[in-house]
This record gives sequence, C-alpha cells and structure tokens, in this order.
Amino acid sequence: MKIIRTLFIKLGFLPRKKALSGGIDAGRSRFSSPPNQPKSTNKTVLRKINEWWLTRKPAKKSAQIEIKRGIFSPRTLWLLWLGTAGMVGFWLFSSIDGSSLVQRALAHIDLFKIVVVSVEGETHSDAEQIRASSGIMVSESMFSVSSEDVEYAVTSANPWIADVEIIRRWPGEIIIEVDEYEPYALMTSGAGGGGRLFYVDRRGHPFAPVVAGDDLDFPVITGIELEPDTAGTQEQLSEPLRFLNMLGGNDPNLPAQSVSEIHLDAEHGMVVHLVEYPFPIFLGTQITREKYHRLRKVLEVLYKPRRHGMNIGTVDYISMDYLPDKVIISTNESG
Repeated sequence: MKIIRTLFIKLGFLPRKKALSGGIDAGRSRFSSPPNQPKSTNKTVLRKINEWWLTRKPAKKSAQIEIKRGIFSPRTLWLLWLGTAGMVGFWLFSSIDGSSLVQRALAHIDLFKIVVVSVEGETHSDAEQIRASSGIMVSESMFSVSSEDVEYAVTSANPWIADVEIIRRWPGEIIIEVDEYEPYALMTSGAGGGGRLFYVDRRGHPFAPVVAGDDLDFPVITGIELEPDTAGTQEQLSEPLRFLNMLGGNDPNLPAQSVSEIHLDAEHGMVVHLVEYPFPIFLGTQITREKYHRLRKVLEVLYKPRRHGMNIGTVDYISMDYLPDKVIISTNESG
C-alpha cells in the first residue's frame, strides 16, 4: 500500500504531506487536518486520473461522443429496419441473370416461366431468325436467360445487328430489342475488286454482304484489296468516307447522290466518278476541306456553260493531284 500511495503522490493524484503547524497533541488518537486541507480527495483523485489520461493519450474524436440511451425513436428504428431489409433484398436480386440463391429458388416457380419471346427494332433482319438464334425457349425460367449470351448469339448469327438489349416484362415475357447498322456506302472486297459487295457504316465497318434484292443506292468504294474482316480495311476506307461525309451538306453542285463510285488507285489515290458524267476526278491520296470547296467551285463553273464558256460534256478528266492548289481540266474539243 505504501508503494501505491507513493506512486499516486508522484503522479500528483494525492497531496504531499505538509508539516502541521503547532505541536502534537499526544492525548489524541489521530491528527487533525489543517484548516485549508480538503476533507475528501476521492473526486479529486478521479478527476486527476482522467486529466492525466487525456494528456498522456489524446482520445479520438469518435471516442468522445456520448451515446445516449433511447436516442432512436420507434419510428426511426422502423425506418432503419426497413432500409436494411431493402438493401438485403436488392443484394439478393442484384444479379439479373439468375446467379443469386433467391433467383435460383424462384426459377422453379411456374409464374416466372417464359410464355412470350418478342423481337423489336428489326428492319433488315428477320425476327424469326433473331428469335431462333437467341436460344431462348418458351417455358424456361425468366431468371435463366443470360443477356451476354443472347447478345453474342444474336449478333454472331445476324450481321445487320450491331447491339442487343434484353428486356424482361414480368412475369413471363422476354423482349429482344435490336439495334441495326445503318449502311452508308458499299465496298468491293478481294484482289482486283472481283469479290463480293459489302455494306459499310459511317465508321468504316463492313458489316453485311449484299444479297439479291437489297438496296444498292449507295456510292461504291472499289480498289480495296483486303477482305472486309482484315485488319487495315477501315484505314483504307477512312479517306473515301471522309469525302462522302463532306458531301453530306448536299451542295447543289456536288450532292451526295451525284457520286457513283470512289476508286482507290495506287498512282492517283482517290478517283471519283459521278452518276451523270463518265469523266474521272482525280483527288489524290488525301481529301481536305479546301480541295472539296475547290472541286465544288469547278463543277459550278462547268454546270453553267453559257456564262463561263465551258461545257461539262466536253470534259475528259479533272485532276486535283497534279499540282498543289491547282485544278487541271482536260477537255475534248470534238465533244
């Protein structure tokens, strides 16, 4: 006890003994406290212990927060319980393709059996072929349909389809919503241009072969030696598609529908052929906005022979790749 008391005195929790003023009364069995000495030190000791602990090791802010009993009202507790239950329910149903325990259990309920498989968004594709290639069977569970598997199967079997979305209309209908490619031009594939015709979208992606009865009212890009699915095909298509994109403004002298063919030539680059006239237009390897405007001005002059004295019917060719910033027009006097 003496050791503990000495430790408390050194830490300042207990007061040191002070010499008492006056003599000692030998007839008493205990000493009297000095007039200014506190009679009880219990509260002082606890307070000093607390102050020493806070000074020695600062408490975290979160530890100083007092949590009172009864701070949550019954309504608050109910809302907390309801929110927790909702989060658990969302987690159980979060896997839309049936990987959770709850969905595997519900897969055996007849209420969630597929009764209708619909197809929406198809124009060039066949709805029945899309439905068959999806692999979705009537009477199987709504939870057993994998969106990723269906998308891969449908796009692989139907070249016109760019994207697929599976919509579940509970309790028993599956909707296959498809997004098709939009044709922007045609291209010939293979060495010598003797291959098949393919549709090309705006990004230069050849997506579907042309079959009998298809719409052919698009400009044709020829001279590509690569197959459609070969690396480098999109790079070869970039300049012709850039030129077609410039024609999108539908200038009356050079509308988009006036171009019938864009041929890629190793010597002259792009060679453009118009629908109404047989002469070639040599554009070179790259098409720029300035070159496009220059060609448009040249055609404007040729379309007005009375004003400018030139007849477009006598033109042999138009060259824009021979000299920079120059246009050469070769004419046939006999024409």
